[in-house]
Amino acid sequence: MSKEIAQVKANIVQSPDNFIAQAIQSNAPVETLERLMALKERYEASEAKKAYIQAMQQFQTIKPELKRTSGVKFSTAKGTTEYNFCSLSDIEKALKVPLSECGLTYRFENTGGEGSFGVRCIVTHVAGHSESTGMTAPADSSGNKNAIQAIGSTSTYLMRYTLIAAFALTTADEDDDGASNSDLPLIKLISQSQALHNIDNFRAVLALKEALQEEEYDSVAMYMHHLGQDVIAALWVAPTKGGIFTTLEISRMRSNECFAARAEYGEKISEQEKNNP
Repeated sequence: MSKEIAQVKANIVQSPDNFIAQAIQSNAPVETLERLMALKERYEASEAKKAYIQAMQQFQTIKPELKRTSGVKFSTAKGTTEYNFCSLSDIEKALKVPLSECGLTYRFENTGGEGSFGVRCIVTHVAGHSESTGMTAPADSSGNKNAIQAIGSTSTYLMRYTLIAAFALTTADEDDDGASNSDLPLIKLISQSQALHNIDNFRAVLALKEALQEEEYDSVAMYMHHLGQDVIAALWVAPTKGGIFTTLEISRMRSNECFAARAEYGEKISEQEKNNP
């Protein structure tokens, strides 16, 4: 009998549709069918999340190297500001093929409230799972911009930064993009400060740094899951620009060992959620 029960459980995991079909054929009550449909939805959501994590892992192995080919030069009261960066359009062109190979797409949504502008980058896998990264900032009035230009500049910067953070692209750490010459890139430090203002986040970050130091990737995965994608994105600031993580810690968070541990932990959480609805 125990083998038969085990086989039934295996069928539920492997083919929820077949199990539902059997229930319909046996004239199971509506309540039973509703529970089975809920189980099917949780199973599909779990499988979609696994596929998403695997696709992101694949993307990290083939993500493009972003070149700073665009330049900006303008005069301010303090002198001339000049720097090179990788533009949003160049990033999007570089991502087109790698994302297609991994079954990933992205889109932007406007967020924010009164007196601020916000953008959210939503990454979706073909299996249906999505995760998002959002940032807000005031209008960028640097470089003698008028009000409309300031809003447009902010929107472009936020789309660029959320896209970089969502896919952990190296340009986020390596280019200037006016970080030392314009006020707007300070939004990354503002976002970091806001994230760390939450005492639970602050404690989790301290524990995460300790786990990274010891290369305990199971613990790293747990703390990163606890913090969530939005907080991790807010903390993704280069150490040379005031970021809380060191270069070594960032490299370890980008390592294959870390991605593998995060994927395994994600599967563990999904399994727990499936077994304890």
